[in-house]
Amino acid sequence: MICISIIPRKMAEAEEGESICFILGEDKLEQTFYSLATEYFTSDSLAGTDKLVRHVRSIEELISFLNAQDNRVPWQRIELVVHGNVWSGLSAKITDGGERAYPKELLKAFAKKQLPVLKDHVIDSNTVVNVWGCGIGNNPIMNLALKACFTDVEGERAAVNASKKFVVFKAGADDGRVKLVKASYWPYFFKRGYRPGDQVISRAMARQYPDAPLDFSESMSAVTSESVYQEQFHIPISWTVIYDTKEARPSIGTWESKEHWIRSQAPLMKKINDLQIPFEQYTWTVNKIIHTDESGQKVPAIKAIGMSTVLCFLDEGIPTRT
Repeated sequence: MICISIIPRKMAEAEEGESICFILGEDKLEQTFYSLATEYFTSDSLAGTDKLVRHVRSIEELISFLNAQDNRVPWQRIELVVHGNVWSGLSAKITDGGERAYPKELLKAFAKKQLPVLKDHVIDSNTVVNVWGCGIGNNPIMNLALKACFTDVEGERAAVNASKKFVVFKAGADDGRVKLVKASYWPYFFKRGYRPGDQVISRAMARQYPDAPLDFSESMSAVTSESVYQEQFHIPISWTVIYDTKEARPSIGTWESKEHWIRSQAPLMKKINDLQIPFEQYTWTVNKIIHTDESGQKVPAIKAIGMSTVLCFLDEGIPTRT
């Protein structure tokens, strides 16, 4: 008797999935984050991906793009490059033309089924998703939201790794090759446009982080070492309230009336509390505007924009896992 055994291809010779990188933003002025990341994931012998996408700008568009691809097997590796931070999440939008992907808002969007879900076989439990946004892996709600993003209709979930460190792409001084650096960081907040003096900052940092392996006074100098330096960026928060008529809008002609209006907005104050940046560390602009709603109708409104600046002290010399 002759027995013939037919072994499925997937068992006999596992077919590896492809890798893809999404560059979820563009550089402004003299920034190089996205351009260097593009070079890194294009040319690095280990981290380089099979495909690179530069036009996607929202989580909705990201999921839709992955669903539209005709892959024979699930993706093996997905890289996301996006400005972000532990306080205000990702700079990418939740939906096309929508609001910034704050951690809670992104998680709520999935819970309310406002976003598409990955189709079967787009990813599986062997798919690795790396999210390169500064410190976002330290926010537990953002971690939950990212896991929801990479769970398919069958409940299959990819392994999501969100960076817990400050992410920097740097070109080598000798060979020009771009490398990805994960640095430890210590933040200092102040109102945008009202930067305190160096001594005030260094003393405050020493009190706030007594166990940090940095001398913050020395770190305030323009150049300390190749591995210790500073990065500065802004944390925005925006809030708009629509009114039935122009006359229904309260008076906001003085700073006192503007501050009263801001503090009277309970959801906004909760949002500020969620960011864990004190109200006093924002510079606020509050104006009466004509807002265009979702139906295209122009309606009277009041809009507040708060902006806090964070100065991060970075140290690349501390070994890190993520």
